[in-house]
Amino acid sequence: VEAMRAQAAAIGTGDLHDRLAVPGTRDELDRLAVTLNELLGRLQRAVEQERRIVADASHELRTPVSILLTRLDVALRQDLDHRELLHVVQEARGDARRLARLSEDVLMLARADQGGLPIRPAPVEVHDLLESAIARNSAEAGDRTIRIRQDIPGGAVVLADPDRTAQIMDNIITNAIRHGEGDIELEARVSSSHVRISVHDHGPGYPPEFLPHAFDRFSQAVGVRQGGGLGLAIVAALVTAQGGTVTASNGSGCGAVTAFTLPLA
Repeated sequence: VEAMRAQAAAIGTGDLHDRLAVPGTRDELDRLAVTLNELLGRLQRAVEQERRIVADASHELRTPVSILLTRLDVALRQDLDHRELLHVVQEARGDARRLARLSEDVLMLARADQGGLPIRPAPVEVHDLLESAIARNSAEAGDRTIRIRQDIPGGAVVLADPDRTAQIMDNIITNAIRHGEGDIELEARVSSSHVRISVHDHGPGYPPEFLPHAFDRFSQAVGVRQGGGLGLAIVAALVTAQGGTVTASNGSGCGAVTAFTLPLA
């Protein structure tokens, strides 16, 4: 016991790779050492994930902060007329909004990790969810049509947080508008215990190498410059918090398909 205590005292947060020596006595001390080593493994993974998130967030924040400072330096120049100054201030305002949105996204994911994400489930009609999503996103879609293909005779009601589910739908549809092509289809199918809602565009689809990391934080496909790589990570966090599952794939013909499930009320 004293040897295990001394080894545990020597393990610091700077390096969690060390483990306690398992005595090999096949008794309570043996099992205690194994259990503590498993605990150290979980702590190590948690600390490493936190460090990656902080590093990624710092990287994502660095560029907009630098751009914002550059714009403000330009605004301080004395030879700008009113129209030029107004243009610089408007661009700086856009940069500030992006920073605020990124900060809110990171905070939401941190709360989800800690189990502190408020979810207020209520019975919600699936068709109402889809219609509301179309109404919110039609302006951004422009001349591209967002249509519903529903395979639910008589409709269905899910148990979900209306506001969080609207955020899920908006994030997925925004991705389809920005990175896809052609019309966008919202499809709902019901099973014995849940409803599956999918968003399908007709663009090039997800790059194969991106699919395994689609819901990772700060993960973006090669060549993508819009957003901070948190949209799908937020989708996954919100779906999981409501007892559902989420997947990303490519359609049989073309286009990206992002789907999630919600439990039936």
